[in-house]
Amino acid sequence: GPGPGPTVWAGTVAYLPPSGPEGYDPATLDGLADPHPARPAPLPGQRVRAGDLRLFWSLSFAMTTADFAALGGFDEAYVGYGGEDTDFAMRLRAAGGSLWWLGGAAAYHQHHPTQNPPVQHRSDIVRNANLFAQRWGWHPMEGWLAGFADAGLARLDPASGCWMLTEPEEA
Repeated sequence: GPGPGPTVWAGTVAYLPPSGPEGYDPATLDGLADPHPARPAPLPGQRVRAGDLRLFWSLSFAMTTADFAALGGFDEAYVGYGGEDTDFAMRLRAAGGSLWWLGGAAAYHQHHPTQNPPVQHRSDIVRNANLFAQRWGWHPMEGWLAGFADAGLARLDPASGCWMLTEPEEA
């Protein structure tokens, strides 16, 4: 079971397909969405301890108010999009806490248009990734940052070790 430190319980998350004009029928949600491929999906009643706390996602979690307060909640220095969940997970790890996947506690992520990488949030992501790296010694959101670099939208400055926004290259 949970250890002596703060404990976070996370439900499985599944992405829903686009809905029709009537929306979704709650009775059919389980059959509409597959669990997120990068996260465990235990069966109802199963508890699985997470080996990688970086998989914490505030989309679906529960914990006691005392444990939440002990971790200081979410750090409001992260502005806009990105980094706050991974920071929370690193503070959980530093406090000797644990993350558990709980089967049967499904959350359904409603379909909406997205971009990968999320270029509409690039300024926030670069800023928050640098803030995170100052605190923890590494940059989160590696895939998005690499995608920005591949698109000419950001680059890692070797002198400072910080990500910087760049202008898109002209075609």
